[in-house]
Amino acid sequence: MPEIPEKKHHTLCCRVEIPSPQTLHLWGDLHVDFCSTGPDPVNIIRSDETAHVKVRIDFTGCDLARLLCLEWCIKVAFESCGPAPETALPVQKRRQQVCDEPYIEVTFPIPAGYFSCDPAECGNVFELCVTAVSFDLCGDPAPFAGYCSGGTIMVFPAPERKTKAQATRHV
Repeated sequence: MPEIPEKKHHTLCCRVEIPSPQTLHLWGDLHVDFCSTGPDPVNIIRSDETAHVKVRIDFTGCDLARLLCLEWCIKVAFESCGPAPETALPVQKRRQQVCDEPYIEVTFPIPAGYFSCDPAECGNVFELCVTAVSFDLCGDPAPFAGYCSGGTIMVFPAPERKTKAQATRHV
C-alpha cells in the first residue's frame, strides 16, 4: 500500500485585540444609603430601632458593560469609633447580567437591637464600610471591585424603664 503524504496546511496565529483601559471606558458606580425607619430617616438611631443599608451597583450609561455577567459578593460592616463591638451583616450574593439589568440593588436589613449600646457610654458612633467584589461564572474573582466607607451613624441607648402606659399594658 502506497504511503499517503501528509497534507500540507498553513496555520495562522492571530490575536483578538482588546482596547486598553484608557479607551475601554468600562465603569460602574457603587452607591450606599443608610436608612433609618423612623419618621425622618437620619443617621442617628436608637438602639431599639430598625434600619437598613441599600447598596446599588450601577453600570447605566456604560455601553460596554452589557457584555458582563457577574455574581457580586457584597459585605456591609460597621467599624466603631471608640470602645464598641465592630460588626458585619451577613454577606449577600447577587447575580447580574448587565445586558438585562444595568443596575442591581441589595438591601441589608438591620434588626432592632442589632447594635449594643450601654447607656453609661452615651451612645456609639460607627463608620459604615461596604465592599463589593465580582466573580465570573466560573466562580473566580473578576477584575471588578469597589468599596465605600466614611459614612457615619450614631446609635444611642433605648429607654430602659417602661413608661406608665407600657407598664399597665403588661399587668
